[in-house]
Amino acid sequence: MDLVPLSQSHSPSEESQPSESTATSTVGWTTTCELQNINFTKQNAFSGNPGQTPITFFNFFFEDDFLVMICEKTNAQAAKLLGNTVLANSRINAWKELNIPELRIFLGLLFHMGFIQFKNYWKTNRLFSITIFGRFMSRNRYLLIMICLHFSSETVIDPDPLYKIRSVIDYFNQKMDSCYYPAKELSLDESMVLWRGRLKFRQYIKNKKHKYGVKLYMLTESDGLILKFRVYAGSQDIEVAGKGHAEKVVMQLMEKHLQNGHSLYMDNYYNSFHLAKRLLENRTYCTGNLRKDLKENPKEVYQKNTEKKVKIYHVFKKVNTSESGKTNAQ
Repeated sequence: MDLVPLSQSHSPSEESQPSESTATSTVGWTTTCELQNINFTKQNAFSGNPGQTPITFFNFFFEDDFLVMICEKTNAQAAKLLGNTVLANSRINAWKELNIPELRIFLGLLFHMGFIQFKNYWKTNRLFSITIFGRFMSRNRYLLIMICLHFSSETVIDPDPLYKIRSVIDYFNQKMDSCYYPAKELSLDESMVLWRGRLKFRQYIKNKKHKYGVKLYMLTESDGLILKFRVYAGSQDIEVAGKGHAEKVVMQLMEKHLQNGHSLYMDNYYNSFHLAKRLLENRTYCTGNLRKDLKENPKEVYQKNTEKKVKIYHVFKKVNTSESGKTNAQ
C-alpha cells in the first residue's frame, strides 16, 4: 500500500491562492498515483574496531564491564543457594568464585554447543568424545555455573516481568546501536525461543517450528543480522500491550531509524494503513501484505474479484473554497 502525503498532492498554484479562502481536506482512494521519493540519508557502516581475530571480536562485543556484572550476580546467587539448607553431598557445596577468564570459557563452550548437537558433550567413548569440552571445563563445573547463572539481583523488587534478563537485552540493543548502522532495507518479524516450562508470558504460535516458547520481536537486515529485539511479556508488557499492539512494536523497534529514508518490510500481522501513514510521515517506506478485514481498507481491497497486482493508493486532497463559492481541488 502506497501513501501520498498532503504536501505531495498540492498543486504549484497553491501558494497563489487568495488569503481569504478556507481549506478543507478530503480523503479518497485511487488506483493511479506517483510514489513520494524518499532518499536514504545515512550510510551503512560498522564503526567499531574489534581487530582481526575471532577472540578480539568476542572481547569487543563482550566487554569486561558486562562480564564483571555477570560474575557478580552469579556469585551472589551461589552464595544465596549455599545459605540455604543443603545436603552434604549437594553439588553446590563445591562452588568456587566465578571469574572473567572462566566465564569466557563457559560462554565459548555454550556457543560451540550451538554448532554441535549432542546429548552429552563430555562423553569419554573414543567414538563420540569431543575432547575440547573436558579439556577446558569439567561437566560438573559447567552444570554448576549454569545453575547459578544470573544477570540481576533477586533481592530487589521490580515490577518489570523481564527484570532478570533486562540488563542483557539492553546491553545487546545499545551495543548494536553504538557500533553499527544498517543499510536501507530493513525487516521486522517475530521469532520463538523454545520453552515448554512454566512462564506467565509463554506464547503459542501454530505456524512456527517451535510452537511454544518466548516470543521475540526483531528488527533485522535482509541477511538476518539482528539490529534490535524485544521480548514480548504478554499483557504485562505495559509499553506495547493493548490496543494497537503491533503498531506500537514497530514504532518502538524503529525509533532510532526514522527520518532516514529506510524501507521496512513486514507481514500482515503488523501492516495497516494507519501504521503506513505514521511511517511515511517519518520518511520511512513500508512494504507488506495487508489483511482484508481492517476497518480503514477501501472496498477494492476486500472485494473477491479484485485482480492480482492491482495497486490501490490512498491520496489526500486539499480543497480550497473561496468567498465567491468556487471550489478548486488540488
